[in-house]
Amino acid sequence: MANRHFDKAITSFTQQFELEGETYLYRRGLKGAPIPVSASERDGFIADYSRHLRRLTWGFAGVAMVAIMILSFLTTADGREIGDVWLYGLIVLATIPFLIVHHRIWNAPTRQIGRRMAVGKERSRSEVKRIMLAQVSWVQLSAAVVFVPVVMISLAGDRNIWHGGGRLWLVFVGMVELALLYQMFRKWQIGAGGD
Repeated sequence: MANRHFDKAITSFTQQFELEGETYLYRRGLKGAPIPVSASERDGFIADYSRHLRRLTWGFAGVAMVAIMILSFLTTADGREIGDVWLYGLIVLATIPFLIVHHRIWNAPTRQIGRRMAVGKERSRSEVKRIMLAQVSWVQLSAAVVFVPVVMISLAGDRNIWHGGGRLWLVFVGMVELALLYQMFRKWQIGAGGD
């Protein structure tokens, strides 16, 4: 499971480099203005990102395990259980540095080649959305349409979703479902040559 997420992150990073003849164009986050890079530069950026992401992931896991062990020791030494607030707080405290460091390694190409002359314009938000939607498979979208509402309703727990304030949860689930169905429609429309 972890390897699949790791591979997905590498794929997302790699997609910022588009083949153009014998060289590549780097578009930060698929949107940025295209900056030419050589094949060796691209390969170097991908290798660096992969190496740093692996270190970051293992470091994050190690720090989280040590922190949980320390918290467990401190709370069980007093005969208390670890409270949810402590666990959630620990997760947030560990996640913030992870995200900051990941943002830095993700943007390494921008720092190194950002002063080069761009050879085109930035993509519009709608162009980026089209590209990202094209990368999502029909199987993934269909699974989301089926399973997301089931998971969300199960998250409601003991709430009575058929009466009173619980109906707001159903409204929220309905809105998510409509958003997913709209994405399916957009994917079909783009595939059929529509805008």
